[in-house]
Amino acid sequence: NQAFGFDLGTTTVTFAEPLEALDEVVIYAGEEPIVNDISDKVKTFDTLSLAVGSATLILGDSINLKERTSGNGGGAMWNVVLLSTTTVSVGSPTIGNVVAWGSNTGAASDLALVLEDSEIIKFKEWGVLSDNSTDDTSAGQLALDYSASTSNPNVMIGYGTTLVTTLDVKGPINLDFAGATVAAHSSQSTGARIIDCRGEFNNIHIFGNGIVDGKGTTFPATHKQHGIAITASNFSVKNMTVRNITVDAGSQGDGVIIEPPVPFSGYECTNGELFNVTVEDIERQGFTLESGVNVDITDCKAFRCSNSGLDVEPSFSNGSGCRDITITNFICDDAANGISVVTELLQTVTFGNVKIINPILRNIDRGITLRGCVGIDVIEPVIEAAITGIYIFANATTRVNGVRIHSPHTNGGDYGIYAQITGGNDLANITVLGGKFKQYSISGMRFESVTNLNVQGTECATDSTTHVNDTYFLDCFDVVYKNNKVKRDALVGVSQAVRFNNVIGLSRGNNHYENTYYGTNITYLAQQVVLGSDSDTFTNVTVHDLVDTNTTLMGTFTGELTIAAAATQNVSNRYARQASVISLTPINASSATLSAGAGAPYNQRTSNSNSLSFRITTADGSTPAGTELYGYTITNFNPTSFA
Repeated sequence: NQAFGFDLGTTTVTFAEPLEALDEVVIYAGEEPIVNDISDKVKTFDTLSLAVGSATLILGDSINLKERTSGNGGGAMWNVVLLSTTTVSVGSPTIGNVVAWGSNTGAASDLALVLEDSEIIKFKEWGVLSDNSTDDTSAGQLALDYSASTSNPNVMIGYGTTLVTTLDVKGPINLDFAGATVAAHSSQSTGARIIDCRGEFNNIHIFGNGIVDGKGTTFPATHKQHGIAITASNFSVKNMTVRNITVDAGSQGDGVIIEPPVPFSGYECTNGELFNVTVEDIERQGFTLESGVNVDITDCKAFRCSNSGLDVEPSFSNGSGCRDITITNFICDDAANGISVVTELLQTVTFGNVKIINPILRNIDRGITLRGCVGIDVIEPVIEAAITGIYIFANATTRVNGVRIHSPHTNGGDYGIYAQITGGNDLANITVLGGKFKQYSISGMRFESVTNLNVQGTECATDSTTHVNDTYFLDCFDVVYKNNKVKRDALVGVSQAVRFNNVIGLSRGNNHYENTYYGTNITYLAQQVVLGSDSDTFTNVTVHDLVDTNTTLMGTFTGELTIAAAATQNVSNRYARQASVISLTPINASSATLSAGAGAPYNQRTSNSNSLSFRITTADGSTPAGTELYGYTITNFNPTSFA
C-alpha cells in the first residue's frame, strides 16, 4: 500500500512511487473494487504519434491504433514496456517483435511499444490497408517475415483487396485468406509469383475462401506471372480461387504450380493436397505439377485455360518426378487440353501411377492427353471434345506403358480414343473396359502400333456420314476385341464397323454390329489367320466380314447355294481359302438325286480363290439341271496344317 493522488477531472491516479511491471492495482468504491489491474485497460489512439506523445501512457498499458498506413502496425494491440528490456535497438523497428516505440513525454523516457503476441498474425496489424489502391507488399511482407522469425505459422490476411507485387513466404505457414483478395499491383515485375512459397519448406497450407487475382488484362502482352507457386512437402491449397494469370510466349502463366527447386537439388514435393480450388482465365495452365509425389487433387475446377486445365508434367530440365497422384472429380471447361499427363523426354525418375477418377471435361480440344507415362488409370471420364477424347501417344523420345481406361463416355470430336506413335518407341499394355463413344466424325476408337491391347464391352455410335471406321486397329500386336457393340441409327454410306489392318495375334468374339455396311474389314501385309466371327451378331449389315487374300478366318461358316447348269462354277465367298474344308449337303430332291449319282458335286480346293470364292465341280463333268439347292459348310483349321 502507498499514497496516491486522484484527479477527478481526468480520473487519473498518481502514485507516490513508480509502479513496477508486476504491481497489481485495485481501486475500491466502499468495499467493492471498481477497477482491477489498470494494466488491462486498453487505450485507443488515432495515430502512432499521438500514442507515443501521450502524457497518460504509462508502463503496463495496452494500446490500440486506429491508424491505417502502410508499415505502422495500425489495428494491432501493443503493450507498453521498458525499452531497456527489449532486444531491439532504436531505429530498427521491423526486427523481432518491436515494430514501433517512442518516449512518453509525461513520464519515463525509456518506454517502448511492443507488439502483443497472439496466436494469429493478422495482416491488418502490420499496416496492410487492403483498400484496392495502396501497394501493400511491404506491410504484408513484414507480417510474413515476423511469422518466419518467430516460428508462428498462423497468418491471416483478412477482408478487402490487398495489392502486392509478390508475397514471399519464408517458412512453414497456415495462410488464412479469410475471404480476402490478393491481387497483382500495377508495379509488379514480369516473372513474379503472387504468392511465392518456394524454398523446400515443410508444411505450407493456403486456405480461407480467398482469391488470387493476376489482373492479367491490365498488364502488357509481354508480362508473365504465376498465381500460387509452391516448392514444399506436406502442402495444401484449399477453398481458393486463382484468376486472370498472364503468360509471355508460353513461359509461366499458371494458376497454381507445384515446382521443383532450380537448380534441381534432388528435392521433390511430397504429400500434397489441392482441394476445391478454382482457376479461371489462365493464359497457360490452370494447375501444373512439375514435381509431386503422393498428391491428391480433389473437386478442383479450371475454366478458360489457353493450354491445359491440369498438367502433370515432370520438369524434364532437371529430372524431377511425378508419381502416386490421384485426381478426383476434376472439372474443366474451355481449354486446349483438359488433363495432360506428359513428359518431353525419357526420364530416369519414376513417372506414373496416376489415377484420374470421374473427370468432366467439356469444350476442349483434347480431353485427356497421355505421353511418356506408366501405370495410368482413367475411371469414368465424361468428355466433350473438339478433336480427341483421350489421346495416347509416343514419339522418338517417349513411350507409354500400362493405361487402363474404365467406362469412358465421349461425345463429339474426331475420335473418342486415339492411340498412336509419331516416331520410334512404343505403346504397350492398354486396356479399355466398357464405355460409350458417340458422335465422332472419324472413329470412336483408333489404335496404332499398340502391343497387348484389350478392348471389351465398349459401344460406338455416330450419325456422322464422314466417319471412316467406328473402331480401327493398325499395326497392333496381341489384340483382344470382345463383347463390343457398334450401332448406328440407320445404314448410311459404305461404313465399316471395325477395321483390323495388319493386326498380329487377334482374338475376337461376341461383338454386335448394327446398321453398318461392313461388319469388319480385315487386311494383312502377309499371310495371317484370324479367329472367325461365328460368335458375333449382325443386324442390317450388308457384308459381315470383308477380308483380303492374305487373311484366313479360322472357324466354321455356313450358307446355301444353287448349282448352276454348268460342270463347274465359282461361288463368291470371303471365308473360302485353298486350305478350307468345304462340304455340300443336298436340301431338295433334285440335289439329293444329283449327289446320289456319278455327277455328285464337290469342292475343287486347288481352284479356290483366297477370300474371294470356292470352286464347285461335278465328279463326272456332267451338267446339272440348275435347280439343285445345297447347303455348304466351310471349315478353316489351324494355319500350321494348311497353307
